[in-house]
Amino acid sequence: MPYEVRHEPEDEYDFGYSETRYRLVDVATGEIVDDAQGYGYRTAAGAHRAYGYKSMPKSGKREIASVKSRVRRFREENPTFVDDMEYCMLNACKDGVEYTFEDFRKLLDEEKPDLRELTPEQLFRYI
Repeated sequence: MPYEVRHEPEDEYDFGYSETRYRLVDVATGEIVDDAQGYGYRTAAGAHRAYGYKSMPKSGKREIASVKSRVRRFREENPTFVDDMEYCMLNACKDGVEYTFEDFRKLLDEEKPDLRELTPEQLFRYI
């Protein structure tokens, strides 16, 4: 739910301004569910993203952290693959096209690195 925040001038050389901030409110009860410790979120998407992460069970957070650490280890163990992938991404950017999962899959099929129990989707997402 958006609300206005007014910033008053601190001295005669400063000027005041206002900005829109967001907080999550339970529609049924009107209770404020999350407001970034009173500061509010700058965007509605940021508020929803933060609330989604905060309401995720701890097992989900641990699983994401585990995948991220395995991807970090994969990057350290396969620097040539990462360099080739970054080169392909740079070329795609220069050509004005998006580097897609299919491009990533082709590179995986060509180089065949050891994925260490990671799925290609996880690797593509967190690399």
